Amino acid sequence: MAGEVQLPVEELQRVSELPQPKGSVVQDLDQALRADHPMWSEEPPAAQMGGWCWGWPDEAWDERENKGQQLMLVTYKDSEPWVELCCTGDQFEVSAHLT
Repeated sequence: MAGEVQLPVEELQRVSELPQPKGSVVQDLDQALRADHPMWSEEPPAAQMGGWCWGWPDEAWDERENKGQQLMLVTYKDSEPWVELCCTGDQFEVSAHLT
C-alpha cells in the first residue's frame, strides 16, 4: 500500500489517525497477514468470495463477528468504496467503506 501512495511506511504510520500495533510480535503478525491477503497483492482481484472480516475506520473487525455475520463477498480492485456482503442465516447485509 505504501508503494501505491509513494510514501515510506514510516511516514504513513506517522500521519495515520489509526492506532498503530504495539510490539514486534503484533507488527510481524500484521505484516504476515498483509502478505497473504489479496487486497495487498500486486494485482488485486476484483473481488473475493468468503474470507475473514477486516477492520475499517468506520467499523471494527469484530462487530460483524459479534453479530454472527459471515463475510460472503468483498470488492477490491478500483472499488472504493469497498463493498462487503455479509450474511446471518437467511439475512443479508451490504456495507460500503471508505478509507
